[in-house]
This record gives sequence, C-alpha cells and structure tokens, in this order.
Amino acid sequence: MAEALVVPTRFRGPLESGNGGWVCASVAAHVDGDAEVTLRQPPPLQKPLAIELDPPGVQMVDGDDLIATAKPISLSLDAPAPITPAEARQVPAKYGGEGIVGECFSCGRDREPGDGLCLYTGEIDGRPDSLGVYWSPDASLGRPDGRVPDPIVWAALDCPSGWVHIRNGNLALLGRMAARVTGDVRVGADYAIVAAPTGVDGRKQHSVSALYDDAGALLAFARATWVKLD
Repeated sequence: MAEALVVPTRFRGPLESGNGGWVCASVAAHVDGDAEVTLRQPPPLQKPLAIELDPPGVQMVDGDDLIATAKPISLSLDAPAPITPAEARQVPAKYGGEGIVGECFSCGRDREPGDGLCLYTGEIDGRPDSLGVYWSPDASLGRPDGRVPDPIVWAALDCPSGWVHIRNGNLALLGRMAARVTGDVRVGADYAIVAAPTGVDGRKQHSVSALYDDAGALLAFARATWVKLD
C-alpha cells in the first residue's frame, strides 16, 4: 500500500503527538468493515506515516518504528444508555485536559472553541458512574455537505471514554479503540455524548462511549482501552 497518513497539528492530543481517536479512525479507514486499532507509540505530528498491509489488517509505521496496528473485528453494540442533548447541557463541565494534555483536540482546556472540540465531561445526574457532555460540531469540522468526518466523531468519543477513569486521579493514555459511526453527524446539530466504565484489568482500563441525537438515535459508539501510566 503506497499510502501515508499525516497527522495535522490541529489534531494533536499531547503536545507532540496525535489525538488518539482521530488517529485510530484514520488508520481504521484502511480496513474493510469494523476495525480495532492499537496504538503502539505516540503518533508524531506533521510527517508522513506509512500505511502498510499487515494481513488481515494494516499497520502504520514511522520508518522502522511501529506506531499503530489495525485488525478487522466484529464490533457488537455495547453502548451506554442515552441522555438527550438538553440533559447533556445540564451536566457540569468538570473534566478537561490540562498540563501535558491541555492542548488535546478533544478535551484540552487550552484550546479555543472552533479549534478544539472542548468536550468537558461531568457526572450524569442519577448515574454517577457515567459521564456526559453536550456537543454541537463547529462548521470548521464539516465537509461541504455539512457532514462531520468519521475521525472527528471518533475523537469526540475518545476522551469522554478516558475521563471515566482519569477523573479518579489516574493518568492514562488511549491504547486501543474500535468504533462505528452509524448515522450522519452534522455541523451545528445538537448531540449528547455518554461514556461509562466497563472494567479494569491491571493497568488496562476499559470503557464505552456513544453519541446520540436529539431524537435519541444512536449515531456512533465506541469501546476503548486506556493504559494507566506509572
């Protein structure tokens, strides 16, 4: 496969590397059907990263360094229960990236609205294990037809799934993600994102996240594994 992926600086997570959700979606796009992507190293910014066949999936490399792998999977529906965008507006904006992740495209508090997604999550009333956040995609995120590309949707599902664990004081980075976009996500529309933990296995912290519209329709869902840092 003579293809390469360049991670633009806008789509950074930590200062020197790509946002996990955006990168995972961009690699998964090279696999037919659902794919699970594992990040092996922080994806560097602003340089061509080769996409190579690695049957039955693909891998992304930076020279001799393996950055990510993707393999086809059968992704089952395991989405947290919905809330409405109106309910999501009432969720307190408690959790957002600071310090080394303050510039994160998805949740960084040092990003301006319209540049980053500024998705600051909080506990859902009556569901303290779950986090929610309201999202209305900025016009700069859409294609000419107003549809939001899948990598942006994956990025929106990414960090909420991490904060269900990180809010407890754990520093963790995305290690693995699989997602499916099931409907059109459009700029200017009102959405609710919900995330919930699904378990912990040593340093691995598992969670799910989902995107709902104002009619309660499920438009995207994801499962993720976050790796706790020492």
